[in-house]
Amino acid sequence: MKKFLKSIVLVAVTLSLGSCSDNDDNQTNDNMSFTQVSTSGSLPLGLRGHQMIEFNNKLWIIGGTNDSNTITNTVLNSVDGIVWNSVTTTGDAIPARSYHKCIVFNSKLWIIGGYDGNGRSDVFSSTDGVNWVEETTSVAFGNRYAFDVVVYNSKLWLIGGVSGNNTNVHNDVWSSTDGVTWTEEEDLTSFEKRGHHKAFVFDNKMWICGGNGDGNTYGDIQSSTDGINWTQEVITGFEPIYGHQLVVKNDEFYILGGRDSNSYYNTILKSTDGKNWSEVEVSNPFPASCYHQAVLFDGDIFVHGGSDGSSLNVSSMWKSN
Repeated sequence: MKKFLKSIVLVAVTLSLGSCSDNDDNQTNDNMSFTQVSTSGSLPLGLRGHQMIEFNNKLWIIGGTNDSNTITNTVLNSVDGIVWNSVTTTGDAIPARSYHKCIVFNSKLWIIGGYDGNGRSDVFSSTDGVNWVEETTSVAFGNRYAFDVVVYNSKLWLIGGVSGNNTNVHNDVWSSTDGVTWTEEEDLTSFEKRGHHKAFVFDNKMWICGGNGDGNTYGDIQSSTDGINWTQEVITGFEPIYGHQLVVKNDEFYILGGRDSNSYYNTILKSTDGKNWSEVEVSNPFPASCYHQAVLFDGDIFVHGGSDGSSLNVSSMWKSN
């Protein structure tokens, strides 16, 4: 099996591709390359823990922690991922936050929870990304960050995450039909408590992969049809990781970057079934990082920001070719 490539990041990032082990069964014939985008406008030099999402045919960046270690409430948008505009929001003011979740649901853009030195328990929505409504100041699952949310069976589903000042890690599952009223579907699931994982929907199931919690980094993949009963999948080619990104393109899943307890990655893994993963050959890769963002937009994968373990965030935007 080909080893999961590691790019150990020091103050200066060195990007390298490792060699194969005895078995190359997990190596695909696919290859990808990335180009660094020369952005202009209002895009900050570096962000981590922010959200980048497509909504109304634009890319949006919301919140995150900047190079001064300041948590922001920045809202930006772009029609091409190159020229970025600062958005002057109206309506209810959005407090600063990192490690929150933005998701499109019922034709609205939603902001849920996040971290501001503690966890946040508010929910905002907008029909245009400009005018915002604070839907609730005290959501039922409490202050929460580093969770993930998916849309499944016409509901929002929140899975896991962290509350307090990185003190309480969760493995609960909540659902909502309106983004405001949330029902706890399961308090203690069969999988370990975790944050900084990724969730996705496939084959009429919800799936989660990776994450960390209570000093452990997880390399499992779990699936569920109801959010209550979870099955640990038999997997290949996937190793412990957190702070990674997951993008769906052409009915294929791509995991980009992330880290474990020792190293930061710029590896890309690919799967067609959520269970069996193979490494994609990448030329001119984006920097190794975690807490970055990766989004499919106009047929290309855009990767922005993140942390590489140095004192400054990754400041670049990259686009797949």
